[in-house]
Amino acid sequence: MSDDNQPVVDQPTPVADAKADDSAKADVTAVGTDQYGRQMYETTCGSCGKKTQVPFKPAGDRPVYCRECYLQRRGGDRRSSGGGGGGGGGGRNWQRSR
Repeated sequence: MSDDNQPVVDQPTPVADAKADDSAKADVTAVGTDQYGRQMYETTCGSCGKKTQVPFKPAGDRPVYCRECYLQRRGGDRRSSGGGGGGGGGGRNWQRSR
């Protein structure tokens, strides 16, 4: 028997994307700290599939890349490109000589 005075409550149904997010989050593991004391997390590269460590907890809504794939997608390693302004110069002799 059902009581007609009781409101009908629908149970929420999971969305297909939510399942994909859960599987991405399940692939993240805290693995310790780096030399600067930041918490490191092990995850899988979204491009090549290798295990990699990152200094942030991936949310699962965007891909995370290993160093090699990140540099390749960004267009190379800035350290080897030679450019950059850098600044610096010692501090004391900041004025241009006349």
